[in-house]
Amino acid sequence: MNNENLSVLNARKIYYSLLAKFLVFSVRDDRFFGVLETLNIIKDYAIDDESHEAINDLIKNFSQNQLSDEYDEVFHAPPKPLHNTFSFYDEGYSAGSALVKIRQILAKTSIRKNEIDFKENEDNIGFVFALMSDFISKILAGDESYKERENELFVQIINPFIDEFLDRLYAHEGANLYKNVCVITRNFMEFERVYFGVSKPLYQREKNLKTTGISRSEAIRREGNKKRKFKDLNTKER
Repeated sequence: MNNENLSVLNARKIYYSLLAKFLVFSVRDDRFFGVLETLNIIKDYAIDDESHEAINDLIKNFSQNQLSDEYDEVFHAPPKPLHNTFSFYDEGYSAGSALVKIRQILAKTSIRKNEIDFKENEDNIGFVFALMSDFISKILAGDESYKERENELFVQIINPFIDEFLDRLYAHEGANLYKNVCVITRNFMEFERVYFGVSKPLYQREKNLKTTGISRSEAIRREGNKKRKFKDLNTKER
């Protein structure tokens, strides 16, 4: 594996780990430990200008209490808490076929859910992001079989449904800091689509163009710059 590929893998791992922190439910006081430090690492190597602005805004207004309060307001508060499972955006209810697919992917690996840290099912979006980070760690450690596992997870689970979740999260009246999380995630997902060589579902692409103005062709145009920035990020991280 050449240095460029290693740099991209390390940067992708950083992004998935960071985003998982924002989206995994936890009652621990240190649930956002390391988030501010990671934001300060990636701010100079953001995927694009929009992400750079969102990262800087998160840094400027960073508050663990506010993030916790916003999470509860968005995902738990009645009357309409936002659903945060891939099964819901697939079938309209949680613990559906997406959960089955994720468990089937996990069964091919040595990784199992930590019941202490993860209270929700495996189709939880934050859990899936954390799982992608673990898959990338395995690849970095030399286990090439996890390339197939991360491909399955992105192509079958993340890519088809992530945009609807992000659109709803961005539009939620309780979201403030989490709007920045949406921007970072949305643009990172564009990079991931290029990385895995897949397209955004047509319906989601049309909706995304209306809300962000970022098309797939624009994402492809930026691919070279993104890879360079990911390489620079990995150099700084080491």
